[in-house]
Amino acid sequence: MNISTWNETIRRLCLAALFAIALTFAGVNFALPATAPTDILGEYICSGSQQGDAYTMYLKVEAYGETYQLAWRKEQDADPNLVGLGVRDKDVLAAALLSQNGGMGTALYRISPKRLDGTWTRGDGHADT
Repeated sequence: MNISTWNETIRRLCLAALFAIALTFAGVNFALPATAPTDILGEYICSGSQQGDAYTMYLKVEAYGETYQLAWRKEQDADPNLVGLGVRDKDVLAAALLSQNGGMGTALYRISPKRLDGTWTRGDGHADT
């Protein structure tokens, strides 16, 4: 690289730095555009471990205003064994649960495309996945 090319490169870098500083002080926001949140409505097959025992359940998530209604079933077309009301904050869904026998619990899910990964409890002192 000859000296004139080097000087031109330094001049351009200095101008770019000054431009960036000026924009910073001008309050220009360079945030990336927000992406649409992942749609979580629909039906899921849940599998995991409850106190060491493997289980499979079916979860249906429906919109209820700004919240979500959740229904867990042991068999796909059966009445719900658990129902819940959930709220979403970015990529997290939190829900309060109520079982058929009146037991209460909570669930906390991390949202990713076509998937909910989480931990839950029925209020018995155990956290399950």
